[in-house]
Amino acid sequence: MLRSESHTLTFESACGLAERALARYDARLVVLDLNIVRDASLAAFAHLVVLRRALRRSGRDLRLLNLSGRTEAVHRVNRLSEILPCE
Repeated sequence: MLRSESHTLTFESACGLAERALARYDARLVVLDLNIVRDASLAAFAHLVVLRRALRRSGRDLRLLNLSGRTEAVHRVNRLSEILPCE
């Protein structure tokens, strides 16, 4: 499980999470815990979509965990639940 270290999920922080996720070769399911994240940009979610696509190509997958606040709203309003599943 990877945890965000920032209260805001930006494109740059999503890139950092993606690098950490791709480096975990042993994990078939990568879970991103966004518990402390209160705000997220659509660009950050777009990068997570690209990350999930890359993981799926290698037989792995991505799940988001603990969305709340504006982060959950951006995810819901943009109908990302089928593209970026949450637990």
